[in-house]
Amino acid sequence: MDLRRKEKVSDQGFTFLEVMIALAVLAVALTIILGLQSALVSRTVLERQQREAMNFAREIFSAVEAREASGDPLDTGSYSGRPGDIMDGLLPGSFTQPKDDAVTLAADYQAELIVEYWGIPNVAEKAMKRVELRISWGERAPETLQLVLFIPFDEDEVTDEEDLGEGDGE
Repeated sequence: MDLRRKEKVSDQGFTFLEVMIALAVLAVALTIILGLQSALVSRTVLERQQREAMNFAREIFSAVEAREASGDPLDTGSYSGRPGDIMDGLLPGSFTQPKDDAVTLAADYQAELIVEYWGIPNVAEKAMKRVELRISWGERAPETLQLVLFIPFDEDEVTDEEDLGEGDGE
């Protein structure tokens, strides 16, 4: 008699344990992929909102520069509201509303424009204007874009104003 046992080699398929391990590996891989896709979608939405805020800022700064160049300069002070409202206050009828889409509407942009004189010590108190713009959006995690624009005055105008001021005091 042959004391050795014959081992059966099965070529019929996978064992239950092999199938369970494969499913566990697949579940982990899908979880990682879906997490990355979710983060990618969130980042894409944020970048689109930032681009929209930057477009608002460009339009507002262009309107400020156009108004300064036209001889109707902005008064110092603070202006706040939606970007379209600020644009209409700067140059009435110049603002074009962006396309209504879910990303733009959900963002609910708010803007604040601060205009102040920015002097140069021992030269001129009103050498230039400092125009600061803050655009904010988002509810849960508010985002803010903050930009500053300096508008220099014409050197002759600053000198003429100072000369007039000195002449009045005498």
